[in-house]
Amino acid sequence: MTIMVRANFLAGHAKRMHHAAALAVDRPIARLALGHVSRFNGGMPDSKVDFSAAATLRKWPTLNDQRVSASLGARPHMIIEGTLDECIRKFMLQPKSQRHLYEIHTVPQSDLVSAILSTEHIVELVRLRDFLGK
Repeated sequence: MTIMVRANFLAGHAKRMHHAAALAVDRPIARLALGHVSRFNGGMPDSKVDFSAAATLRKWPTLNDQRVSASLGARPHMIIEGTLDECIRKFMLQPKSQRHLYEIHTVPQSDLVSAILSTEHIVELVRLRDFLGK
């Protein structure tokens, strides 16, 4: 019985595929849409990160261990200037309870690296760097 059910499923699948192919021939828009299906799950976006890119680690001024708002005129001051990797390493040396006060400024590289990296973003880059073995 299992073989018969599978054979019926495959026959139905073949009919649907034949129908889709016929639509693609008859209608240019359908052909265009079907042409993109094969590339839909083509892989992950480019994940190259240049950890040697210029960067600065900055810390926001605080009041009672909370970041002072930019609306009050506060601006982060530079802690170190170096590579993205050096700034990440220095950031990771900070106590977890104070990491929300830091950010890294660097040149945007891709979807993975923006101009200003938040605490959460930096932690994700650390995971990526460690995964890549850099």
